[in-house]
Amino acid sequence: MNNKIIFYVLIVAYGFFSGCKEADVKKGITTSNKHVLSDDDIVLAHVNGTPITKYDVEKTINSTLKVSFENKKDENVRKKILESLIASRAIAIEQEKKLTEKDKAELEKEVQALKEQLLVKKYLSEHIKAEPINEDMARKYYESHLEEFGANKIRIYEMIASEQSVIASERDGLIKGLKESKSKKDLQELSNDL
Repeated sequence: MNNKIIFYVLIVAYGFFSGCKEADVKKGITTSNKHVLSDDDIVLAHVNGTPITKYDVEKTINSTLKVSFENKKDENVRKKILESLIASRAIAIEQEKKLTEKDKAELEKEVQALKEQLLVKKYLSEHIKAEPINEDMARKYYESHLEEFGANKIRIYEMIASEQSVIASERDGLIKGLKESKSKKDLQELSNDL
């Protein structure tokens, strides 16, 4: 169980912190496919030579605390987040040393799958607008899809038998009368005629 937690922390940390290296930022080296993010050049801590930047702290605050948290600017909150990132990075680095080649390949596949999920989510948020659903819309959908919600259709069958032989034309007339009957009383009267 503990290994799974460490493994997932490693996955998140690997995906989250893969970006520009501090040496590249200090030298001012950027390539056409790398973009230096705002505050990513402000290093707040190092863990085994890897930087944790102000951008990392801000991103973590925004993604974990969302907008509802009022004290986002509180320095104690920032300090706790930084401590958490340092611990997470240290665990990730330590676990990465223990990975076999197979583990590394599996991790790379999981990171790729996570990247794909994030890209799809971003695409959908940019191209598809969610239509708000009101109570009336939900009710109509429910009523038109009862089977999906576990409702079963109930069918009632009644058998009417005659003690005497009925010729085909009489039988057809009775069947037609049954189809046209509107109430149980009509059915009883019709069956009494047999």
